[in-house]
Amino acid sequence: MQQFTVRPDSFKEIQKKLIKFMVFVFCGILFLVLGVPLLMSDGPSDLGTLPYMVLLFGGIFAFSILNAMKKQKVLFESFKLIIDDEKITRERLNTPVIVIYKRDVQRIVKSSSGAFSIEGDSKLNAIGIPPQIDNYDLLEKTLNEIKPLTLYTKKTFLEQMFVPILLSVALLFFGHFYIADKIISIICGILLVLLLGVGFYITVTNKNVDQKTKRMSYLSLIVVVVVIFSLYNKL
Repeated sequence: MQQFTVRPDSFKEIQKKLIKFMVFVFCGILFLVLGVPLLMSDGPSDLGTLPYMVLLFGGIFAFSILNAMKKQKVLFESFKLIIDDEKITRERLNTPVIVIYKRDVQRIVKSSSGAFSIEGDSKLNAIGIPPQIDNYDLLEKTLNEIKPLTLYTKKTFLEQMFVPILLSVALLFFGHFYIADKIISIICGILLVLLLGVGFYITVTNKNVDQKTKRMSYLSLIVVVVVIFSLYNKL
C-alpha cells in the first residue's frame, strides 16, 4: 500500500491564487450591491455614504478572507491519497471519502499545471490530486502503471469556463432585476434559475466539495426563490 500527502508548507503556492479569486468575487459583489443601484438610479446620487459602505464591506471581506484561508489551509493539508492492490482512496477533512477501484478507472489526466485527475464511473466525483503532492515522480509512475496518463497541455474546459460562468451569473442577475424590457428580464431570470440550480446540484453531489461549502450552497436557493417570485410577478 502506498500513501501520498501534500508537501509541507505547499499551501503557499496556491494561497495567492485563492486570494486573487476572492478579491475578484468581492469586487463583483460590491459592484452589484453598490455600483449597479447608483448607475440605475434616476435621481441624484448621494455619494456621501459610499466610502463608509466600501470600508464596511472591505472590513467584512478582510475578516472573511483571513478566516477562509485558515480553513482552506487545514483542508488542503489534510489531503491523503491511498493506493493499494485493488483501489484508490482519497481522504480529506470534512469531505466525503472517494474510492475508485482500479478496474473501474476510465482515464487518468495530467493537467498543464501538473495536477492529476482520476476518473472512474463518475466524472463529477473524480479524484483530484494537487500538483503540490509529495513524492510526485513516484505517484506519476504509479498512476501511469494503473492507466496510461492522458496529458492536457492547456487548461481544461471547466477551468476555462469557470470565470465566464461566474460573470454570467452576475450579468443575468443584472439583466433580470435592472433591465426594463420585460421579455429580456424574463429570459435572464429563467437562465439565472437554471444556472443556479445546476450549480447547486453539482455542489451538493460532488464529493470533492467539503461539507461547509455544501451547506453554504443552500443560500443560493434563497436567490432562486427570489428570482422565481419575481418571474411570477412579471408573468
